[in-house]
Amino acid sequence: MHSACSLRSLRLLSLLSCLGQAASLRFRPRQPRAPPRTPMSPLQNYLVEAKARLLAGPAAPSAAAYEAPHARPTLVVGNMAGDLDTIVSSIVVAFCRHAAAQAASSGSLVVPVIPFPRAEFRLRQDAAALFKHCAFELDGEGAPPELLFWDELSDAVIGQWRDADGGSSGRAVGAAAQEAFELVLTDHNQLDSSMAKRLGARVVCIVDHHADSGAHSDTVPQYMRTVDSAAGSASSLVSELLELLPDSGKAGAQPAALLRKFRWKF
Repeated sequence: MHSACSLRSLRLLSLLSCLGQAASLRFRPRQPRAPPRTPMSPLQNYLVEAKARLLAGPAAPSAAAYEAPHARPTLVVGNMAGDLDTIVSSIVVAFCRHAAAQAASSGSLVVPVIPFPRAEFRLRQDAAALFKHCAFELDGEGAPPELLFWDELSDAVIGQWRDADGGSSGRAVGAAAQEAFELVLTDHNQLDSSMAKRLGARVVCIVDHHADSGAHSDTVPQYMRTVDSAAGSASSLVSELLELLPDSGKAGAQPAALLRKFRWKF
């Protein structure tokens, strides 16, 4: 009798256990699904690829895709104050130069560098609002993950590019070979000394709306020097470059939105 009761108790406990598991499954709060990620635009795809390629260094397997005679990576940088005009103008100029290189079947690597640490982007609330408006998602630090910031371009990576053997790509031997990058300046026309110390001083293009200092005239030909103090912003000058983009209707849509948001002329 005692054995039969024990057996029935065991069966009852098993049944209750099964019912409890079923109930917990049935009444478990449904976890909200993460919204599907919006497909990246041509601009975002470019930023992700260019950033990864630069940080991978010259010895990466994909290096051959960017080899071109007498070419170094080109970094596009705004002024060290890092305001919204600096951020947007450097990104759009880099994208335009990249598109032009692709159209010419050139392997040039062009990368915009935001001249302040990633953690400081969230402090620039106008920038955060603009990039969200233009369909950029922000990471845990409140910044677009596609962008390359000053603190992410390490001295080790800079050293790899500076020390890369230039023989196969036709780079000159000697002092010029120590320049890791070619530089494009936006929203300023004279390279900051701290920036020059890290990146070198080979400036090849300028797009700016401040008074012209006349700096870098030895490396920047006149046709690559767009300095107009009558312009309201560097971005208003940059907007004209979008008209030269191949297939600008599609590729230029997101850059144009960045330029238009704060009443920049486009």
